[in-house]
Amino acid sequence: LVRATCVMTSSYIAHHSAPIFYAELGNWEDFREMTLRSFGVAIVSYVIFAVAGFARFAPNVLGNVLMNYDSNVFVMLAWVIMGAMLVVTFPLQVKPPRDTLAQILCLSPTSGGMRGRSCWRLLVAVLVGGAVLAGTVFTDISQVLAFRGALLGCPISFIFPGCMLLGCPRLK
Repeated sequence: LVRATCVMTSSYIAHHSAPIFYAELGNWEDFREMTLRSFGVAIVSYVIFAVAGFARFAPNVLGNVLMNYDSNVFVMLAWVIMGAMLVVTFPLQVKPPRDTLAQILCLSPTSGGMRGRSCWRLLVAVLVGGAVLAGTVFTDISQVLAFRGALLGCPISFIFPGCMLLGCPRLK
């Protein structure tokens, strides 16, 4: 129960790219429409896949549904497509933490000459290497989600909203 709570509270963590999308769209109505549509598509997709996986393999469903299938060409194709999807979306996931760390460390790929570019490359290499190491060590993503949820889920779900509410101007 404790592990499930940690995993589920991580669902309240807001996506780190939301402020960037809002800044690019420039107005609240477009951002709201984009958010509702994208979350709607994501929710419907996840529900369809979850129900299909559970209906096919219940009650012994592994965390990764592809692990339930015997090896064949179609399962291998699904693994290849999953790998391609990870390769294509990885830069979107690495950019926000890279930019945040670079800002904290006062790094820029365009300033500082050769030293600045080599520090930038080192930062990117450390982030990518860390992701590869984590992917190698953790074979079950629920371990990572439980750890993240235990550290971040409860404060973000229960403490920060109250702090933000206290900081809001009073309505008269």
